[in-house]
Amino acid sequence: MSDIYYEQYIVCDDKSRNKKKKFFMTVMTVIFILMSIVFFLLFYLSLASGVITEIAIMGVICLLSIVSVFLLRRQRIRMNVDFDYILRGETFIVVQVFSKKQRKKFTEVGVKSIQAMGKLSGENADRYVSMPQVKKLYANTSEDEDKVYYAFYTSGSDRTVLFFEPDDQMLTFFRRIMGRDIIDKEKKPVKT
Repeated sequence: MSDIYYEQYIVCDDKSRNKKKKFFMTVMTVIFILMSIVFFLLFYLSLASGVITEIAIMGVICLLSIVSVFLLRRQRIRMNVDFDYILRGETFIVVQVFSKKQRKKFTEVGVKSIQAMGKLSGENADRYVSMPQVKKLYANTSEDEDKVYYAFYTSGSDRTVLFFEPDDQMLTFFRRIMGRDIIDKEKKPVKT
């Protein structure tokens, strides 16, 4: 069982996602860059006047403007998130990929500790998703309930639901590792 290694990369297909936020971040970055230039010039002029309080205030404001530019840039990079799913032995690892450059481990789950799993549009999804005091981890880029799966697991006293988008090969490996089929079936269509 431990010889399984499978990797799946999930790319955000929706290019217009966060478009308004990205535009806002760009505008704010330009404003803060202009503010930094203005305050730097004022800081330089206050050095010539020699008033210490003016120098200190202008220096702090200039420094805050420069720091805010870097923080806004970092936040904009973190808006473009893709995911990398890695199944290594009996461990399922989810990695966030920011702007196709930076990688950060999102979560790690023992596959055998998954108690329930299925499509978000499945029969039992509502039961697990609406549980009180459950931690929800979103590792999906799609909003389509037919593509998104949930995995309910506990670690210690924490109950967690992970939302992700596995392909058929990943689901086959999950079934093989778990030794049972805990993947929920589709909801039955209501006959009218």
